[in-house]
Amino acid sequence: MRSSDTHACFTIAITIWGLCLVRELKEFRAKLPEARVTMKQSWTPPTDPMLKLNFDTAFHAQSRQSSSGFVVRNAQGQVLGSGMVRNNFVSDPFMGEMLACLDGLRFATDMGFKNLVVEGDSRSTIVRITEMGRDRSAIGVYVEEIKQRARMFDKIIFRSVDRNANRVAHILAKARSTFNEDRFWVEDVPDMAVLVVKADCPIPVAPD
Repeated sequence: MRSSDTHACFTIAITIWGLCLVRELKEFRAKLPEARVTMKQSWTPPTDPMLKLNFDTAFHAQSRQSSSGFVVRNAQGQVLGSGMVRNNFVSDPFMGEMLACLDGLRFATDMGFKNLVVEGDSRSTIVRITEMGRDRSAIGVYVEEIKQRARMFDKIIFRSVDRNANRVAHILAKARSTFNEDRFWVEDVPDMAVLVVKADCPIPVAPD
């Protein structure tokens, strides 16, 4: 084959490859908006008679403390209770997440709730809680207490969610450092979380 023919074949091959690459890039870009919507979840109310508990933690490495924030809402998005708790001798954020879940469940059982969806934005925490068998790791004692608490409910579901679907719990966890002691609210949240609760699930007001 002459060099000119070889060069022509090479040019055609490069052109075909380039066209295929352009087509693949267009297809990839077309999928991006849908992917962004999927990744950025928003808070959704549970289905009645389930209630939804969201929890989160704020970890403070220097003091080896964590702050738990949690909120319980019903199918109408109304707050049934919330709280913030400080924990000492916390080794890492993962332990803080586990303690936040436990603090939320303690509150829910104290309030007498029976049907609960539990959501947190740490997938590894939810996976560890829902694993079968006994957890013999350093945080196993908290995992086992969570499992024991879970048996107190008629129905309980654990889910991991996007951080955007967990904003109220995140605010409460961060805000614990501004209080001198643990705080709990019944059918309410502190002022700094009110607007986010309304944004999560705005409830229309009937006209007078």
